[in-house]
Amino acid sequence: MAQTKKKSSDEVENVGVSASTDLDESTRVDTPTLVLKNAERAKEIFKTYPSREVIYFTSDGYAFFEKSDAKNHGNSLEKKEIETIKKDK
Repeated sequence: MAQTKKKSSDEVENVGVSASTDLDESTRVDTPTLVLKNAERAKEIFKTYPSREVIYFTSDGYAFFEKSDAKNHGNSLEKKEIETIKKDK
């Protein structure tokens, strides 16, 4: 699981990300908020781990580098959706 360090806003490099989600009907209302929140976190994670190209977020906000780890963690959650965020090149 990826961990991020707290940094001031002037230390955050502009790292591009693209997100795709596979969310069910019950989460679609909050999808823009969820995607924006995870996209911001992903920028920090990509800055900390520049060799990583993809991050997977579970519905409870945990971030993983491996999709299988995200799926395994998601199995214990009510909402099992995985959001994939890829670093733009």
